[in-house]
Order: sequence, then structure tokens, then C-alpha cells
Amino acid sequence: MNPAVFLYNNRFIPAHEIRISPTNRAFFYGDGVFESIRVCGGQARFLESHYGRLLAGANQLGLDLGELSFDRFVDQIQALVQVNHIHNSARIRYMLYRDEGGFYHPQTRSTCHFASIHTLDVSAYGSAQRELRLCVYRDLPKWRNPLNAVKSLSSTLYIQACRYANERGFEDAVLLNEVDQVVECATSNIFIIQQNQITTPSLDSGCLPGVMREQLMVLAKQQGFVVREADMDLLQLESADEILLTNAISGIRNATEFQGRLLKTGLGTQLLDDLNKAVSSGWGLLGN
Repeated sequence: MNPAVFLYNNRFIPAHEIRISPTNRAFFYGDGVFESIRVCGGQARFLESHYGRLLAGANQLGLDLGELSFDRFVDQIQALVQVNHIHNSARIRYMLYRDEGGFYHPQTRSTCHFASIHTLDVSAYGSAQRELRLCVYRDLPKWRNPLNAVKSLSSTLYIQACRYANERGFEDAVLLNEVDQVVECATSNIFIIQQNQITTPSLDSGCLPGVMREQLMVLAKQQGFVVREADMDLLQLESADEILLTNAISGIRNATEFQGRLLKTGLGTQLLDDLNKAVSSGWGLLGN
């Protein structure tokens, strides 16, 4: 059974008692940012990275965090885990959005906070999903602009890409920017492996600065891989030995097929094992 207590403006409230105003700006305009945070072994991971991205996104959108210091953020997350008696795995969605007032022109920088939590059936990073087939989504390019680094509540592009993939029997879709460079996938950052080199699209391509993207680059370098951030095109994906997808909830996943071509999975599986071993040793906790 999923937990039933959520965080709403510094109060822990049973989920069924939470009431959201019909003029809530997250509901009306998607005027806010969020983080998806993984809990492993009853402890939230990579909170420094999550808070840093939340802060950067809030600054970009003109949102005032108020008294939400890093220490308070950590305390809130840890208390949410404890009040819901989470001892294994869960996912947290932490939302920061602008207070009510105004239409497209907001009347304030002050913010509200909301965090939900849901248990996960898997104890370690990885996915129970055996197939991960990728297509290319061309209907809407992800144009390069300063908001690409913001994990915004407005997720229309990603939703449309997921719909496109699902309707055609794929599990995820590769997104391109306006000059046909590979950016990311609808649910993840993307990496390719060729021999002993791992490459991911640079932030200049328009990709989100993913928390697990950052961790994989650190981990891969520790394991002796050459890691590059560079421009990437579809020809490179088509010739890759392996394609990896990363996000904060699933960790590292191997794509099994791209454009009808079956892909290898060996090194990606090794990196996932390395990630889980590191996490079980305390990696991703504060001070580690």
C-alpha cells in the first residue's frame, strides 16, 4: 500500500485531506519547478544535486525559495520518508510553485511547496521492464534556449513524445533539437558506448542537466571509461555498441533496440551493478 501522508507548505497532511485552490498557479500555468528524488534503503539520495537544480530553476523563473534553505529541504525530505515509514525504496516528487495572484503576469515571487511519496517494488536501481525500445520523435523539436536547464512543471513536449512512442509500440523516444542534434529521451538523458568511450549530448544541445546523468559521468570515469560531452547525431546512435538511459528514479537502463536494431547490454549492466554497489555503500548520501 502506498504512503498516505504528503508535505504541503511545511505541514504533513493525509493525502485525502489536501485541498488545492482552483486558482493554483501550478494548475493554471505550470508556473513552477520540481524534482524527482529516489529513496533507497529508506534514505533519499543525491539531495545536494537535487537542491542545486531546484534552486537554479527557481532563480531562472523568478521564484523566491523563502526559508527553504538546503538544510530545511533535507529535513523536509527526511521527515516525509520517516512519517510514511519508508524503509526500502520510494520515489518523491518535490514541487515548488508560485503563490496565487495574476494571470500571465504574476503578482509575486513567493512560493508554495508540495511533496508526494510513493513506494517502489524494486529495492535497487534498475527497471523490471525487460524491453526498452527507442524510436525518434520528430513532430516537435526541443529548441535550444535558457529554460532547457529548468525542470519545469510544464511537460507538454515530454508527454507528447511519450504518447508518440507508446502508440507505436516503443518504450521511449529520442528528442532532437532544431538542428537535428540528439538531445535526450522523453524520460531520460541518453549516453552511447563505443568501445571504451562513453558520450552524452552536451548541455548546449538543450538537454536537461540530469542528476543521474551527473552521477553516471562520475562513476564511469572512476571505472576507467573515457567520458565525453559532445554534439551527437542520429548516425552516432545508429552505430553505437550500447545506448544507456539515465534518470534519478531508475538509475541506469540499457536500451534494447533502436530503429529496429538490437543493441548490446554488457557494459551498461556492469555500470548499473557498480551504481548499486556504490549506493549500498552510502554513495549519494550527505557527506559521501
